[in-house]
Amino acid sequence: MQFDNLIDELASDVPALPRSAMTQRLAIGTGVGAVIALGLLLAFLGVRPDFVEASATMAFWMKWAFTVSLAWAAFALLKRLGQPDEGGGAIWWALAAPIALVVMMGAGELILVAPSSRATVWLGHSAARCLVTILLLSAPVFLGLVWSFRRLAPTRLHLAGFAVGMLSGATSATVYALSCSEGTPAFLATWYVLGILAAGMIGAVAGPRLLRW
Repeated sequence: MQFDNLIDELASDVPALPRSAMTQRLAIGTGVGAVIALGLLLAFLGVRPDFVEASATMAFWMKWAFTVSLAWAAFALLKRLGQPDEGGGAIWWALAAPIALVVMMGAGELILVAPSSRATVWLGHSAARCLVTILLLSAPVFLGLVWSFRRLAPTRLHLAGFAVGMLSGATSATVYALSCSEGTPAFLATWYVLGILAAGMIGAVAGPRLLRW
């Protein structure tokens, strides 16, 4: 009984936080990291020269629809994993759905195009640069989210780290789309997805060390 009274007394000194506090903190970490990533992109790569013309095409918006939907799902997953004993539940399906959709579209595209054109459709002109750039630009977003987690209480640190990496990678890919001229589903399904998943795997490995509390 004395132990219960001690817990109540300690808890009475903890100020109540608004329900939106976690969302705001994660949004700040993501937003600051995205701004830094955008600054790096503009400084070293710049915006694609045909940006205005490209913005009138469906391929341009399909690319952003993919990266933004993936970032949204990863953000929702982080809100769950930032709490003790939360595992994410059905939100994992929301994270997997955009990847599954673009992979199916890419596979269908490769089946339909002429065999002589498959390498061009799949590799484009910047496959290696795409993967590496998405991974590098995810770093400031990743660091911003690590800062966000300093006030959260995750218990599944590998999963939380993976979600941090996925959100970082998806945000980075959204920024990189301003510069990238590739737009085929097969290219997105391979090089964008690999870059984002690489950020996720790095997060899963680093999560127990960086997100513990």
